[in-house]
Amino acid sequence: MPPRPEVLKAYVTKHYSNYKVTTAYEAGCCGYSAHRCFESYGWNSLVVNSADIFRPLQHQLCPMCKKGKLVTLTTFTARGPPGYWMKKLRKQSNK
Repeated sequence: MPPRPEVLKAYVTKHYSNYKVTTAYEAGCCGYSAHRCFESYGWNSLVVNSADIFRPLQHQLCPMCKKGKLVTLTTFTARGPPGYWMKKLRKQSNK
């Protein structure tokens, strides 16, 4: 699905027309245009920090071997890993 509000609206209208819709929108470098569109559709739209959005720890099967489950060890915001993580990663890659 392309990342455009009108495409999401068409999908929701087709499949979930009788539901109340609430979105959690991570505003970033692209501004608040999607948030304003969601509100114009009559949806409840929350603007949130990406680090505050819950992501389940177990996601899916390994894409390579199709066995086991992938487990999230940590997540980062749009800024990427903090400095101490980068130092740790550099040390490990130099071994």
